[in-house]
Amino acid sequence: SRTRFVPTAFGLLAPSELLDPRNNLLSYIFGGEDRFPAQQCSTEEWLAMLGALGMKTQVDRDAFLQCAKKVEALGASTSDRPPPDVLSRAGLLATHLLNNLTTLAGAPA
Repeated sequence: SRTRFVPTAFGLLAPSELLDPRNNLLSYIFGGEDRFPAQQCSTEEWLAMLGALGMKTQVDRDAFLQCAKKVEALGASTSDRPPPDVLSRAGLLATHLLNNLTTLAGAPA
């Protein structure tokens, strides 16, 4: 669904614009951003419905690329060595890539 009806911390988003807060990688990479349903819409029933309506629940190739771009942007925003939280996100992303290389390499973008 493209209709923006789901409350987030900062406004309304469509289900297809949301990320599943139950996914550890998505939650860690995009934590603190306006990409997750508000608390009142984060029950299992809501999350199941939002998933059926297009919320990103798994880290497929497209989501992995979004994560990589986010980590790159966070790293580029520092003039010196990236801070520990950026390095931690990069490490988690690298681990996910190694553990899911076949799936991520075979899926179309």
